[in-house]
Amino acid sequence: METKERLKRLLEIDELMKSHYILTAFEIYVLPGIRSIHKGIKRYAKTKEYKESGYLVIRSKKDGLILFVIMLGWFPSWKAKKYLYIAFERGERLFHHPSHVSSWQSRDKKDKKQGGAIITRDFIVSFTGISEPLDEAVALKLSVLCKWIHPDKAQEIADISRNHLYDYLK
Repeated sequence: METKERLKRLLEIDELMKSHYILTAFEIYVLPGIRSIHKGIKRYAKTKEYKESGYLVIRSKKDGLILFVIMLGWFPSWKAKKYLYIAFERGERLFHHPSHVSSWQSRDKKDKKQGGAIITRDFIVSFTGISEPLDEAVALKLSVLCKWIHPDKAQEIADISRNHLYDYLK
């Protein structure tokens, strides 16, 4: 896709996000995928009684450094803090389990540790705010759209987690 066309699409995304900011190269690369996924989330939310909002956190697989955080939709402030913490925790936990491909593999319901983060070649992508399986599906789908992970590998991760919602966002 040409740069001019990408920038035109980003202006539309800016309206979707209802905020005005200077876009970094990373954001220019990620936001079109977010827009596509948000449509899938809205479609799913209408069929179930789920929210349409969440936090996306992308960190470096190499050193765990947080590279990108964005809130999709809107939450009351008390929920925003909770969901941001959960998105951070999922990615951090996955960073400390380098043999795992999904935070689902280290989940512990008693300790409130859930799935919703995945590892790609270079990044750890976590999402939280909807439901545990759909959170992971969002991370998988975005990673495929951004070409951080091959679709077959994404399907393999979804199979490990027994995540049937990944297919819904395909």
